[in-house]
Amino acid sequence: MSLGSNLSLLAAIPLLLPGCRFFYLPEPEEPTTERQEIFPDTPDKVLRNVENALETYYNAIIYSNALAYDFTFYPDEGLPSPSDQPWGKEEEESIISNLLLNLDYSVSQPADVEFVIVSRREFPDSASMRIEYRMVYAFRNIGNREARGEAEIGLRKRIDGRWVMTSWADYRDTSLSWGEIKLLFK
Repeated sequence: MSLGSNLSLLAAIPLLLPGCRFFYLPEPEEPTTERQEIFPDTPDKVLRNVENALETYYNAIIYSNALAYDFTFYPDEGLPSPSDQPWGKEEEESIISNLLLNLDYSVSQPADVEFVIVSRREFPDSASMRIEYRMVYAFRNIGNREARGEAEIGLRKRIDGRWVMTSWADYRDTSLSWGEIKLLFK
């Protein structure tokens, strides 16, 4: 090959490079647009938001959005006093924030939350559900805890069409109740 043909080949390389995919940056992936909170236009969606807040997104704001301004948590009546005393939304928000902050995020799934609706009564602007729950948490300083029991949940439909939880009455099974786990973070 002569020097002239080598120069012609070198001159042609820059013209070929734009067609080569190795010299382009890859297109960035589209950000996920999955909403963490679904609009709770049914009582079932309120429960799904609570479950997602505690198990998937670890988000105290989503949890708080599921509660009415006058929400009341009623711990199991079998707990010793003063642990059996109900509390309102502000205290509930503080407890859930503390609980989420103390999860052991070094494990692949620090929370496993499951609700099963046993019965329901639904009216145009209010509802009640009886659920069975199972909640397993991995905490940094106190290890794993499992809550099992039933709850009677009251719900109300707001004027904007959003359903919110007005009450949670806790009934423990043979293990810890949801209220007993919450009391660790009160």
